[in-house]
Amino acid sequence: MACDALGSELWAILSWSCDLMWDPDRKNEHMVTTATRFHRLGMRRMHLQEIGAAVKEAVMGHLGPPCPECGRNSWPEKDAAAWGWLWTKIEASLEPIMASLELEQISLVRHSWESVQVARTSLELGDLFYNYLAEDSPQLIHLFQRPRKMQAYVFMQSVEMVIRFGEDPEDFFQELKPLVIRHIKYGVKPG
Repeated sequence: MACDALGSELWAILSWSCDLMWDPDRKNEHMVTTATRFHRLGMRRMHLQEIGAAVKEAVMGHLGPPCPECGRNSWPEKDAAAWGWLWTKIEASLEPIMASLELEQISLVRHSWESVQVARTSLELGDLFYNYLAEDSPQLIHLFQRPRKMQAYVFMQSVEMVIRFGEDPEDFFQELKPLVIRHIKYGVKPG
C-alpha cells in the first residue's frame, strides 16, 4: 500500500515540477505538502538519491529505445542529463523540508508555544510582540490600527496557524488564502 502511495506521489511530483517550473510559489506549496506526505510514508532524506536514480531508470525504461546488444532501454546522454537535472532540483527543494520533519522541529515549536501560553496571557504575549515590533520596525506600526486586545488575539491566532502549517501544510494553505486576501485589502504589499 505505501509503495503504491509513494509511486503516485512520485508521479505527481514529476508532473507538477514540470508544469510549475516557472511558478515557484505554487511549486513550493506543492513541495511542502509532498515532503510531508513522503515523511508520513516513511521516506527520509537519505532515500532521495536512490529514489531519483530509480525514477530515472523507470523513465528510461519506458522512453528509451532498446539497445540492440543487451536489450535494455537506453537514451541519449542529453536526455539522461536533463532527467538528472530535474531530480536534482526536486531533491534540493525536498531536502530542507524533510530535514525539518526528521528533526521533529514542529513538535519542539508546538511544545514551547504551549509552555509560553501557560506562562503568559494572550494580552501579555501580544503586547510583547507589538512592543518589539514598534521598537524594531516602527514603520510597520501604522498597519495595526485595531485595539491592542484584538491585535493580541490576532497575534495568537497567527502563531497558532504557523504551527499548524508545520503539522498539516495542506490545511494551512487552505486557511492561508482568505488571510492573504484580507491582507491585500489592508494594503499590505510584498517586499
